[in-house]
Amino acid sequence: MLAAITILVFLTTLCLLLGIYAGVRGRRATIENRLQRVVIDPIRREEGGEAVFVSNADRKRRGRREAKGLKQYVVRLEERLIQAGLLLRPQEFILIVLGLMTLGALVAFLLTGAVVSAISVVAIGLVLPIVFLNLRVETRRRTLNAQVGDMILLMANGLKAGHSLVQVMEGVSREISPPLSEHLKSFLRDTIMGTPMEDALVKLEQRANDDDLSMVITAILIQHQVGGNLSEILENISLTIRERVRLKSEIRALTAQGRLSAIVISLLPVAVALFIIVTNPEFLSILFEEALGWTMVVMAMVFQLIGILFIRRIVDIKV
Repeated sequence: MLAAITILVFLTTLCLLLGIYAGVRGRRATIENRLQRVVIDPIRREEGGEAVFVSNADRKRRGRREAKGLKQYVVRLEERLIQAGLLLRPQEFILIVLGLMTLGALVAFLLTGAVVSAISVVAIGLVLPIVFLNLRVETRRRTLNAQVGDMILLMANGLKAGHSLVQVMEGVSREISPPLSEHLKSFLRDTIMGTPMEDALVKLEQRANDDDLSMVITAILIQHQVGGNLSEILENISLTIRERVRLKSEIRALTAQGRLSAIVISLLPVAVALFIIVTNPEFLSILFEEALGWTMVVMAMVFQLIGILFIRRIVDIKV
């Protein structure tokens, strides 16, 4: 028991020190990181006497394709943190999760004196951050999706009044609330720093990761190449998007019972297990002392996950 407490205290202290170091190092590198993200990274090579430039957006797409293993996971986590609106780097997010998980395991072990409690907290600590991040991304995505229709109308009216696209985007960013306003302000910062409008729009599409906004950006890019009345195009797109939003709202209301069932099914076993661990830890200890017990736990988790996935597939209706 003393050895387990010593190990948990050591891990907690280590995560705390690593978190402090990452925070100090992050503040020192803030300016360089921001400049590297918003400024075009000119990679110049001579081909027939002409300089070829690779934009930051193209470099990011190429880097995502070339990334493998842990690096690919870090790139994906960085995108999710941006979409969730969390001002954290992937390394900082992982350190925070590890620190809280270790601290929670230490507290659970000290309160109950059972290793099963610490293992349960570690398992929950591995799942909860992913669930929290996905829920935050999904919530912001739904909010952003509901804002796209209003954004299109404001853009169409601004273009009819004779303003340029950048001026219209600036006006919309002041009228629209987050999270869409944050993405538009990032687009404006990119253009101010010298990023070509096409690359800035591509980066906006990657950050927002919304189908309706992607449709708008695609229309703008095509209009820039072939010409046309952009305000009229946006008005036509607005009608389509508003109808899609209405259908999504109706479908979400009709499938609310199924989604609630998935939440109850996933949380009920965990809640019962935590209650038993707190009130009578020895009751569940046999599951983690015998091979048959571990097999039963793993099989229960697998079937639980399969049931949740089936319910999600049933209620996930694409529009």
